[in-house]
Amino acid sequence: HDSVVDFCHFSMREAAVQKHEEPLHHGIRSPGMLLLCFGKFEYHRQNDRKQSEAVSLGMPFCEVALWTEWECAGILVAKEQASVLWVYSEAFRSTAKKHPLALRILRSYAQEFGRRITELSLLGDRIDDTLSLFESLQDLERSMRSMSSMRASMMMHLENNQTRHQRLLEFDTLEMLPEAS
Repeated sequence: HDSVVDFCHFSMREAAVQKHEEPLHHGIRSPGMLLLCFGKFEYHRQNDRKQSEAVSLGMPFCEVALWTEWECAGILVAKEQASVLWVYSEAFRSTAKKHPLALRILRSYAQEFGRRITELSLLGDRIDDTLSLFESLQDLERSMRSMSSMRASMMMHLENNQTRHQRLLEFDTLEMLPEAS
């Protein structure tokens, strides 16, 4: 509970956006993840102002900026007076460091996020400000469960190898001890 309050208080800020204002602009470093609260927006990939994509409220932009430095890959334009919620990366990370359980969960998520981005890159998929790796909360949960079970089997494998290695060390130690006379 305290961690949620701290994340909301220290790393999030709502901001008013005027008509035609650009909360995200191609080539500018993103200070964090942006969520659309209300109003109408359009998104232009790269610097292409001729083609735009419809975006919906609640849609995240620049989530990747929470986990690494990110330069905006497009332009987000308010079509009317609107509101956005910023989750500022540096404050988000600082807050996470103060809450060990949240930090552990976020590290797991960040690892999975990195793994999936690497997969997309290798497949040649475009990674931009609209990147959303998980279609739903259930998709995220499945992915995290899968990662947890892989980690558990790796830990079991390491423990088995460590036990086997420990037995070998004990055996070698017994072999080196002089016989009792």
